Amino acid sequence: MKFFPNSKKHNINYYQTLTDITEANKGEALIDEETMTSSVNVVKSVFEEIMAVEDKGVKPSIPDEHIDLVTNIIDALMDILYSSEDLLYTVTELIKSDDYTYRHSVNVTILSILTAKSLHYNEEEIREIALGALLHDIGKALVKDGLIKKEAKLTEEEQIEIKKHPELGYNLVKAMDQLPESVKNIIYMHHEKIDGSGYPQGITGLAIPKYVRLVTVCDMYDAMTTNRQYRKKNAYPHSP
Repeated sequence: MKFFPNSKKHNINYYQTLTDITEANKGEALIDEETMTSSVNVVKSVFEEIMAVEDKGVKPSIPDEHIDLVTNIIDALMDILYSSEDLLYTVTELIKSDDYTYRHSVNVTILSILTAKSLHYNEEEIREIALGALLHDIGKALVKDGLIKKEAKLTEEEQIEIKKHPELGYNLVKAMDQLPESVKNIIYMHHEKIDGSGYPQGITGLAIPKYVRLVTVCDMYDAMTTNRQYRKKNAYPHSP
């Protein structure tokens, strides 16, 4: 079995589970495009409102009604994915560069639900994992100069800037009582690695919660199996 770069640094069981699901169900039904489109639009609306408020110099936040929208999307995705033991969301080639971040967030959510379900997490745990997965890149809405929509490969300086997104996202949600701590941890820690080579804190080992490691592997898996305009899948390891 072939492993992606750095996958062993998180937890080999998560990646192996994703691989087994993909291979066992290759070519099976996709999540319908209507559900994907509505999910993407919810994520996009959350990002765009944060960016618009930030541009006006107002301290950004996620309105309660947007949290409700996100929660409803997760409920809809879970209903679909729970409707059949064999149902698989196949990572598709439909990703467009202009909404990659939004579709990626939905992809990671679906993969996280499937992985957590196959590992027998309970429904409450899966719901929290899914919420964290859908919001994991929310800090990118606060990264300057519109870097999340850049179609070319990032420069070194731009990569440094975009690596601020876990902290920016955490600062955005840390005071939100309606979000569980597990969700905030996913937003803050999803680029940490077991060996301490991740960011923003360089956390090591079991200090990274298992649900964070699960979402991180799904994040990496989707990023490395999806074509973007400026690079082909598996061309190089997951960018920030």
